[in-house]
Amino acid sequence: MIPTWAFSSPDIALGQIQFSAASDSISACFQRGSNTQAVRQWDRQTGRLIREISWSLGSNRSTVNVLRPAVISGSHLWRFEDGFLICQSMRSVDITVSLPYPDLHDVAAATDGTLVILCEKSIQWLNSDGAVAARFNVECRYGASVAHATADSVFVLEPRRILRIERDGYTCWEVYGIVDHVAISPEKVFVISEEPGLISSYCARSGQLLRQARRKPFSVTSVATFGDHPIFAITVSCEGGSSLEILHAETLTKVWSLQLEPVIHSMTYLESTRQLAILARRRVQLYDLDERIMLTLRC
Repeated sequence: MIPTWAFSSPDIALGQIQFSAASDSISACFQRGSNTQAVRQWDRQTGRLIREISWSLGSNRSTVNVLRPAVISGSHLWRFEDGFLICQSMRSVDITVSLPYPDLHDVAAATDGTLVILCEKSIQWLNSDGAVAARFNVECRYGASVAHATADSVFVLEPRRILRIERDGYTCWEVYGIVDHVAISPEKVFVISEEPGLISSYCARSGQLLRQARRKPFSVTSVATFGDHPIFAITVSCEGGSSLEILHAETLTKVWSLQLEPVIHSMTYLESTRQLAILARRRVQLYDLDERIMLTLRC
C-alpha cells in the first residue's frame, strides 16, 4: 500500500473527510486557533489546493462540533452546528443566510447531491434550490445524526439506536452499547460500540443482528466500507501509534493491517478510483488500494 499524495496543513484536522466524484476532489475541515475553521479542497490527481474557505466561529461559540463540522453539497458549503449556508459559490463567503430549522439535529449531503435536513420530528430532502423534495415525519432522540444518506433512504444514528428512514416509512433497531462509529454498505451496517472491542454487523434492510466479534480493548477512530466488496476497514489507536485494519465483512476477522500515523480522524473510500483517503492530524493521505483489495477478494 503506497501513498500517492499527502496534503499537508499547519492546522489541526477535524471531523469527516469528503470526496466529490463530480469535481474529482477531496475536502476536509481544519481548526485554526480557537475561533476559526477552514475547509480546504484539493485536486485528487495532483494534490493541488483548489480553494480554501474559512470562517470565524464568533465570540458566542465556545465549542466546536468536531464530529461533523461541515458538508459540501454541489457548490454549497453548509455548517452543521446551526444550519447556516456559509457559501453558495465556493468562491466567496459574502452570502450568508439562515435556514428556518430551530429544531435542527443534523445536515448531510445525499449521494445524489440533494441536501438532507434532520430535525427533531421530521426529515427532509431539499433540492439544490432549497425547495423541499420530500418529507417524512419521525421523532428522533436527542443526539441524533445522519450516518449515511441517498436519494431514497437515510440512516440516522442515535446513542443506542439506528433508523433507516425512507420517503414512505422507516425501520429502527436497538444496538449493543453506546455507538462510537458506524459504516454502511449496500447490504450491511457495521457498528463499533463503546464497550471495549465489540464490533457488530446488522442487515441494512431489516436491522437483524448478523454477527458480533469481541477483540482486545482498543480505540477505533474511524470505519469505512468498500462498496460491494466483502471487506471493511477500521483505524485503531493503540500504544505507539495507529493502524489500519482490513476486516472480513462476514466473519469480522482481520485480513491484514498496516501501521499509520499516530492520530487518525476519519477516512473515506473513493469507489471510482479504488483509493482510500485518510484524514490524519495535520494532513490528508491518499492510498492506492487496488492490488490489496484484489488479493483480499481472492482469499
